[in-house]
Amino acid sequence: MTSRYERFRRLMEAWRRLAPILLDTAGIILLSGFTMAWTMTSWSISVGGWILGLGVLALNRVHFGDS
Repeated sequence: MTSRYERFRRLMEAWRRLAPILLDTAGIILLSGFTMAWTMTSWSISVGGWILGLGVLALNRVHFGDS
């Protein structure tokens, strides 16, 4: 039977593998969604979304490295 510590360690290892993929996906969705919004709404909303999306991608690179 595995201990709580062992289960927690496995969960953290899985998160370290999955988190970069999830953050890249979120950043790309933000960038593409706000790029589409550029044609339908105010340009300031789109620029804010681009900054947010690029921020998510940059955070991913800084925190997890280029995998």
